[in-house]
Amino acid sequence: MTSQSLSFSFRHPFFAFLLVTLLCQGCYSSSQGPDATGTGIVLMDGSPLAKVLVQFEPVDPAGRGSFGTTDDSGKFQLRFNSEHLGIQSGEYTVVIKSSGGSDNPDDKTNSVSIPARYNTKTTLKETINPGKNTFEFQLTSNAK
Repeated sequence: MTSQSLSFSFRHPFFAFLLVTLLCQGCYSSSQGPDATGTGIVLMDGSPLAKVLVQFEPVDPAGRGSFGTTDDSGKFQLRFNSEHLGIQSGEYTVVIKSSGGSDNPDDKTNSVSIPARYNTKTTLKETINPGKNTFEFQLTSNAK
């Protein structure tokens, strides 16, 4: 019986291709992937904040977040994952933290101290609409 199954798939490769295509159709559908782009800048006391992580965490538990890291000029571009740029439309809580992962001012590996109101106790909220989205995050240090 195995040889008949194999001979059928070799004689009719179109049906094998069709089956694989139908099975994989839902693997990465547009309803699950990004339908928007997100770019922006992060400033601390008016100066660009370099090498910080910007995370958009979905309010909807079924949603999927996106992230970006600022360049030397404080600009970032949101990534859906390591291979795809973008973000899903919806409501998000925004977390901005040092790319080292710690926002503890006593942590000497941290290049910049970002107040908790922007990360562990974030008050930042954003709405993502389908299409292009641009953000400017004006942070203030604890000293100001």
